[in-house]
Amino acid sequence: MNQILVLVQNTIKKEFTNKLLIFMFAVTVLIIYVLGNISDFVVKNISMTGPGGQQSASAVSAAAGGYSFAAFFFLIQSWNALLAVLVTIGGIGSDYRYGVITQILSQPLPRWKYLVSRIAGSYLIILAYYVISLALAFVFLSGNFSAQSLTPTLAGSFAVAQLVILFYITVSVIMALYVPQKIAFFLVFILALFLHYANYHAGALLASGESVLAKPVLVLATFAFPQIGTISKFSSFSFTPDASYSAAEVLGHSALFLAMLAAWFVGACFAYRRKDIS
Repeated sequence: MNQILVLVQNTIKKEFTNKLLIFMFAVTVLIIYVLGNISDFVVKNISMTGPGGQQSASAVSAAAGGYSFAAFFFLIQSWNALLAVLVTIGGIGSDYRYGVITQILSQPLPRWKYLVSRIAGSYLIILAYYVISLALAFVFLSGNFSAQSLTPTLAGSFAVAQLVILFYITVSVIMALYVPQKIAFFLVFILALFLHYANYHAGALLASGESVLAKPVLVLATFAFPQIGTISKFSSFSFTPDASYSAAEVLGHSALFLAMLAAWFVGACFAYRRKDIS
């Protein structure tokens, strides 16, 4: 356990001054500022008349703040995926590029511990960015809707979003072990896009009974890989008006997703034991 903690700390230290993270955080603050100004502009320039004007003004303020926060919530989730891939692939890639991997694995350290530590370190970095960004957005964009925003659905979205981050980090680790960084980056997103498509269309193809050449591929992708498309859909349900997902449905899919992701990680660990790192 001490070995894992040391490597997790090493991962965080390596990426703490990452210029990309600093740039993305600066852009995040700028977006929050712009959305806040747009929200204020909407509130100040919509005229309210009648005896209920003050109440209407409060309602407009709450709605403007809520929509701004919702827009930012969707945006930050997309960025989390991008940052997770860049940080993880960059960390693994630098270990190989500068020969650090041979020093690390020359110690009595099981390779699975190396992989776990890099995943944990990358996850903590993205989680910190995620929490700080949402906290800033909540403070500056919430308007009068803050009391209503702390709902179970928002908490559920945040929790499910962690699975999305873990998916991109785990897949990035696996890709970065075997292919160059730039290729690994594109392969991760190509795989994610394909799995999104498969998750959305496999069920319809099975139900239709049509003989489609791509059907076996889509079905295999849906049941042999973590269902990132389904989990991504659940992670945004707090701001989806027509969403009607039950807690049992979300928990069931999340448990299956974690089990499948863990199975792929275990397989990667076994394969990595045989990889030559010299």
